[in-house]
Amino acid sequence: MSEKRTKMLTLWVTEDDHRRLLERCDGKQLAAWMRQTCLDEKPTRAGKLPTLAPALLRQLAGMGNNLNQTARKVNSGAWSGHDRVQVVAALMAIDAGLERLRQDPDVDSTRIVVIGYCFGGSTAIELARTGADLVGAVSFHGGLITHDPADASAIRAKLLVLTGGADPVVPDDAVHAWQDEMRTEPGVDWQVVTYAGAMHAFAVPGTDAPDHGAQYQERADRRSWQALRVFLAEVFGEEAAAL
Repeated sequence: MSEKRTKMLTLWVTEDDHRRLLERCDGKQLAAWMRQTCLDEKPTRAGKLPTLAPALLRQLAGMGNNLNQTARKVNSGAWSGHDRVQVVAALMAIDAGLERLRQDPDVDSTRIVVIGYCFGGSTAIELARTGADLVGAVSFHGGLITHDPADASAIRAKLLVLTGGADPVVPDDAVHAWQDEMRTEPGVDWQVVTYAGAMHAFAVPGTDAPDHGAQYQERADRRSWQALRVFLAEVFGEEAAAL
């Protein structure tokens, strides 16, 4: 059994330093990349996620904290006009990045799935709400934003929400409210998988802040990864074993 991580390292960097680090890790989780680079740690996951352009990843990273804070406010009922503007601005930036991605000759624009962790998960689901031309949208422990009045009618993508049963950022009430909204549109294909005892960031190795409601859980990480593989096989019309 590997040793449990109990120490947290805080590293202050400039905006330029942060940008260059994100470029060098080339789409990997920054903390995992630093452990692999500095400590020769071997990756623990088999398989890989579809890659995204570094420029789009930097856009996601830049808007991350704001969107995650917005999700907390929404789930607590403290939704403001300013928060709505933040979400709209985030979606516009991501939509522009997707449009550039579609222009890439190596990309099949009819087979695009958006996948996000934490704030990225919130954004993936919200992007699907806009009617974006996606075959799927996946959220790993992302905040769930419920719209009032409901506006799920534009969703064309299949949705997969992977959430923790002990996540204070996405409490049961938020999950139930989001499910109730999805039920207003019977044609929307959605599913929610909840992992027992899993806190926020359950799929981010190295996270160990249970006092703040965030902690990595190997079991939920492993199961959610398998759920993603099965989902991708379905939306792409392929065999799960081949992914």
